[in-house]
Amino acid sequence: MNMHKSRACMRNCVIPGTIFGFLLFGNPVLAGEHINIRDTMILSHLAQLDEEGVLVLGDSIVEAWLGEPFGRCRMINAGLGGGGIKDVSHLVTAISQSSNYSKLKEVIVAIGVNDTRRGRDLPANYLEEWKKDYARLIDQLQSMIPEVTVSTILPVEAGMPLGADYFDPSLIDQLNEVIRQVAEEKADVRLLDMNTEIKQIKWQGHYTVDGVHPAAKTYEVFAEKLLSGLSGSCAVGSK
Repeated sequence: MNMHKSRACMRNCVIPGTIFGFLLFGNPVLAGEHINIRDTMILSHLAQLDEEGVLVLGDSIVEAWLGEPFGRCRMINAGLGGGGIKDVSHLVTAISQSSNYSKLKEVIVAIGVNDTRRGRDLPANYLEEWKKDYARLIDQLQSMIPEVTVSTILPVEAGMPLGADYFDPSLIDQLNEVIRQVAEEKADVRLLDMNTEIKQIKWQGHYTVDGVHPAAKTYEVFAEKLLSGLSGSCAVGSK
């Protein structure tokens, strides 16, 4: 792409959220640098937290979401654009070493789509290892934060640049089944099946802006369901 076309695309093609798709998904080095910066920012936000908070762990879908305030608590947006299960696990370990994490009363885990990218040589035991990593992450979060909610991976939209040709819908379904299994196996873990919620809606037009990042109307559903999942002191109406 020449400079003129690149500038035109940046003006006309990029909608909030898609910047991560165009700049991060195709460049692992840039994605890694971005994740390192985000780790630092998230830890800084946590250090400044002076009230009860909700930690929302995710990827660029979460990072691009404006969700503050969040119920009765302040939201710590812990979205890592381009990040997968191992990146989020590394961040949670860093958070556990913060003296301020005790202010976090709830956590929502909305990760997984970046672990379904096509074009990778996955080992035969990929699903088994992913489940181990995910279960380990949930165990760590339960040892840190009173209320844990997990979300299934949102569906990708066919016919879009970062849709079914970029992410594997079949693998998304398999990882979602893993998420459901882990939620069922762990005590006191709430499941929000966002994948099913999104699929059940009869959308008028596209529900994503690029195949993976939600359109504004989809974020409204996302936010409504996540807020409904708050069950502790952060829930609206709690005292």
